[in-house]
Amino acid sequence: MMRVLVGLICVLAVAGTATASEPEPGNFNLTFGGGFNVPSSDEADNGYIVGAGLGYQLTPRLILGAEISYLGYDAEQDVNGNAPNESVVDYLATGKYFVRDGKHAPYLKGFAGQYDYDFDSAVGAASYSHSDLVYGGGFGLLVRGDTESNLYVEVLARQLQLESHRTRLYTLTVGVDIGFLP
Repeated sequence: MMRVLVGLICVLAVAGTATASEPEPGNFNLTFGGGFNVPSSDEADNGYIVGAGLGYQLTPRLILGAEISYLGYDAEQDVNGNAPNESVVDYLATGKYFVRDGKHAPYLKGFAGQYDYDFDSAVGAASYSHSDLVYGGGFGLLVRGDTESNLYVEVLARQLQLESHRTRLYTLTVGVDIGFLP
């Protein structure tokens, strides 16, 4: 895990050598990312996250948008070698506030929306699914390049209901942010 983090930092450092392309209000951006998640309780296993989003640059420091994410889990196998299928899909309204402009632009992010949770046991005996509110926030860093393609890394905490109680999922996501004019 440490090697992955060191590799991500190196990629961002190399990408940061490009000149900055400052955002302008009225622009749209697409984001695509992936990473991993760690739950705060024993009711969920570590897993991965992939997602995409669309944002609108409202001001030079504020982006409002919508995202969809798929969170999968590395469930443990039972004695017969079977593993349950457990996943979360969330649909989010998001807001990013950039603390400062520049080539390396840190930001705060908040979100709220709905998630769909599905659990199927390995042997098909138990199945469970529900939808509920998800909300949370975190921080990130956008590394602007000399084109409209930028790299980002963000750390978020999601609050949601998994099985019997509310659980917080911590996610680390790395991806690309592509800006374009309407």
